[in-house]
Amino acid sequence: MKVRTALPPGLVLTVALLSVAHASLFVRWAALPALAVTAWRLSLATLAVWVVRGAWRRWHRHPTNPFDGSRQAWRARQQAAVCGLLLALHFVCWISSLSYTSIAESVVLADTTPVWVLLSGWLALGRRPAARHWSALVLVLSGVLWMAWPALLSPSSGGGSAVGNALALSSAVLMGVYLLVAEAAQRVLPFGAFVVQVYGVAALVAWGLVLLTGTSAAWQVTQFSAQTWAALVGIALVSQCLGHGGFNYALRVLPPAVVSLSILGEVVLAGVLAWGVLGELPGPGFYVGSSLVLSGVVLAAWPVRRNAK
Repeated sequence: MKVRTALPPGLVLTVALLSVAHASLFVRWAALPALAVTAWRLSLATLAVWVVRGAWRRWHRHPTNPFDGSRQAWRARQQAAVCGLLLALHFVCWISSLSYTSIAESVVLADTTPVWVLLSGWLALGRRPAARHWSALVLVLSGVLWMAWPALLSPSSGGGSAVGNALALSSAVLMGVYLLVAEAAQRVLPFGAFVVQVYGVAALVAWGLVLLTGTSAAWQVTQFSAQTWAALVGIALVSQCLGHGGFNYALRVLPPAVVSLSILGEVVLAGVLAWGVLGELPGPGFYVGSSLVLSGVVLAAWPVRRNAK
C-alpha cells in the first residue's frame, strides 16, 4: 500500500529529471577519479539531507527518534542498508563508464533500468507488468536502440569501448534492483530517515572502496581547484539531493516500473546538455530516438497520475 505525499509526483519527477541530467557534466568538470567523485558526491549529499532533515524536524517539533523498534522497522532498516550498498556500486560503475565512453552512449546504456525493474519484479516478485508498461517499454527501448545502434556498431567512432559499455549497463542493473528494494523499505520508513540512512551507508561504502583501491586523489582536498569543488557541490546538491532524492520521493506513490521509465527522459536531456555545453553533437538518430523515449515516458506515467487524483 502506497503512502500519501505532500508534493505531486509529476512535479517531483520533472524536477528530478532536470537535476539528474546535469550529473555527467559535473563529473567531467570535477576531473577526479570515479571513486573520488562518488565518495564526495555521497558524503556531501548525506551532510545536506541530515542538516535539512534535522531543521525540518525541529521546525515542526517532530520526535527526534521515530524508529519504533518493531521487526518490520528493523527489516526496513536492513533494506535501506542494502540500498546504500547498491547505490554506491551504481555510481562507481556509471561514473567510471564516463572515462571510457561518451556521455550520450553512457547515459543511454545506464538508463536501460526499466528492463531490469520489469524483469526483476516479474521474476522475483511475481509482478506482471501492465499492458501500458509493456507498450511504453517497447517505445522507450526502441528509442534507446535507435540512438545507440550506430555507436554500438562502431564504438571507436563514438569514443566508446566495451569496458565503458559494460560499466554503464552494470549501473543500470544495480539501479533496477535498488528501485525494487527502495520501494519496499519506504513502505515503513519515513522519507527523511530512509534517505539519510541510504546516503550514509553509500558514502561509507564509497570511502571503503577508496581506501581499498588506494585512490589517494579523493582526500587530497588542498589540491582541488575551485571548479572541482563547484562540480562536487553541484553533483551532490543538484543531481543527488534534488535528482536522486526526487526519484526516491516519487517511489512512495508510484511503482518502480513507472519511476524507472520516467528516468529515461535523462537520455534526451543529457544529450542536449552534452551538445550545448560540451559540444558533443548527438548523431542523426538522436532526434527520432528521443521522441520515442519521451512518448514512452508519457504513456507510462500519465495513466498513473490521472488515476491517483
